[in-house]
Amino acid sequence: MNQGTTPRTRNRLAAFNSATGAATAWNPDVENTVYALARSGNTVYAGGEFISVNQGTTPRTRNRLAAFNSATAWNPDANGSVYSLALSGSTVYAGGAFTTVNQSTIPQARSHIAAFNNTNGTATAWNPGADASVNSLVPSGTIIYAGGAFTTIGGKSRSSIAALDTGLNTNNATAWNPGAGGVVYTLALSGETLYVGGNLNTIGGQPRGYMGAVSTSPGAATAWNPSAYNYVYALAASDTYVLAGGDFEELGPEVERHPHLAVFASPPTVTSITPSSGANAGAVHITDLAGSGFCYGAAVSLRRAGLPDIAATDVTVVSGVSITCSFDLAGAQPGAWDVVVINADGQSGALPGGFTVEPAVWYLAEGCTEGGMETWVLVQNPGSSPVTVDLVLQTSSGEQRPENLQDQEIAAGSRRSFNLGEHITDWNLSTKVEATGQVICERAMYGPGRVWAHDSIGYSP
Repeated sequence: MNQGTTPRTRNRLAAFNSATGAATAWNPDVENTVYALARSGNTVYAGGEFISVNQGTTPRTRNRLAAFNSATAWNPDANGSVYSLALSGSTVYAGGAFTTVNQSTIPQARSHIAAFNNTNGTATAWNPGADASVNSLVPSGTIIYAGGAFTTIGGKSRSSIAALDTGLNTNNATAWNPGAGGVVYTLALSGETLYVGGNLNTIGGQPRGYMGAVSTSPGAATAWNPSAYNYVYALAASDTYVLAGGDFEELGPEVERHPHLAVFASPPTVTSITPSSGANAGAVHITDLAGSGFCYGAAVSLRRAGLPDIAATDVTVVSGVSITCSFDLAGAQPGAWDVVVINADGQSGALPGGFTVEPAVWYLAEGCTEGGMETWVLVQNPGSSPVTVDLVLQTSSGEQRPENLQDQEIAAGSRRSFNLGEHITDWNLSTKVEATGQVICERAMYGPGRVWAHDSIGYSP
């Protein structure tokens, strides 16, 4: 390597300066193929087909698994190839073609997947067992996602992909079961999206060319479908991008591509919105639209079947996981709306029913319809579109909704007056007005024979 500058011999494992690309002095000198790496602090864990390391200094026997800071005493001693490593806390998880570990101490049967103490390499009691190779492992909290060629793992039937509970030693496959049609070689997790690559033709029950993505709950395939035309061996994912490596030279729409390497903008996901509701009487400012995969230039909208979208204004992509924006809700239909984010490349994500438009509410001062007194509610619609209102009467005996005071339309630029005495007689009578758009409400009250009158503007929170 570094042949164009100062050539350096490095057998199967090397470290490079991230700025210059020059090989560092670190040289574990491994005698055979390395398939997997994981790092914790100053320790690098490696898995592969090797049986010896540090050949150029003090050779040490390490069967398919080793840890380096110069070689440590960590020695799980597997009897078959190791294809994947993952770290979670003080535990190192390994997947591969092995069936036995800790051969040189107290041999333990472990079928293609195992967990080890990170200090001495002793196998833990965690033992899901798989009937074929485990090629990729990704930890997430108390879950380990596994991909490979297996048809059973963790005591359950699973087609090449599974989620395993680290809190259970056996029979620990969870209910999550997207299934993959083919062999999974690589997994990468970003937020609630798990990217899957390999020799695949389906994932989550949907046709996919060698790579796709599924949700971590409930496991359905996402819309992400780059359509590679050959095997995918490696994936890495961030909040905004997915990197893929493999045998492909052609694939679907991408941000940037080279032979065998591609960079994709990952589809956005939407997980929450703050605030999650707002009245349809004006604007609401969203302080945190949370998710992943948000890119500069993203558009945000509220969507509901059969109605025009409500497009957000003042959209600011704070980061790949946060957006701020505003919605003008004046006149919007009350109820649940989907929150939709569309990146500039057309990929989208949604939070179904994530935002609730609440009716505009006005509260009016107490009136009376007993003893010859009259109480009227006057509703003005200053807008350019019709508004529907419901009048809710708050009486001595509780709240009432007279049928003839519900779903009353107020034409654009007009006012309607409602005589409450035609619907109820009570000494104590207040009114709440719920509207599908912006209105102005007041209460007029007359004494017996209209010898006196009083008018009060309502209050809207």
